[in-house]
Amino acid sequence: MPIEKQQEPDYFNRLRRYRLVVRPAAEMAEILIEEKRKFSREYQLEGEISAPLVVLTEFLAKDEMEETIIRWLQRITGEHRSFAITLNNFGGCPAHSVFLRILDHEPLRDLARQLQPIDQYVRRNDCPPVRFMVQPYLPIAENLTGTLYDRVIGDYSRRDFHGSFEVTELMLVRASDDGGSSVRRAVLRLQPGHQLQN
Repeated sequence: MPIEKQQEPDYFNRLRRYRLVVRPAAEMAEILIEEKRKFSREYQLEGEISAPLVVLTEFLAKDEMEETIIRWLQRITGEHRSFAITLNNFGGCPAHSVFLRILDHEPLRDLARQLQPIDQYVRRNDCPPVRFMVQPYLPIAENLTGTLYDRVIGDYSRRDFHGSFEVTELMLVRASDDGGSSVRRAVLRLQPGHQLQN
């Protein structure tokens, strides 16, 4: 759900939209891209297949705040240990998205708690509060019409999917000026420490 505009439009034209995301490891990313392609083929959807990402936070900030935000994020993530994400079966956001469920949200919530200084910083600079995803997920298809969603969700709710990947880094991305794709602004490495169990 996008951040709502609560002030005059000119104010928001001066702000940039940022997301802090998890990008699955290469092997799992390939599996997930193929799952997205399969969805597109099955339901005759056209368009580019987006990279598989899990959004942790979303916020608006001024250009001049970016460098400070990246330094804060590097400090926070540099002390956070790597962790595993386990994907388990499909779910949906009624009328618009099909996604893979994340089995254990606690490592992501723990990380979100450590990101509170970013929220305080953007608020102090007259920007809307950071939006922390309460139950992050990995989208397979987004922006579906209600009719298409109704058609696919029954099928996908019966399908099985299980996979895990190690989260060793996060990525800060900023929406491009045209509002289309996102531009990577920083890669934030986590401390080694967690080993993915096979």
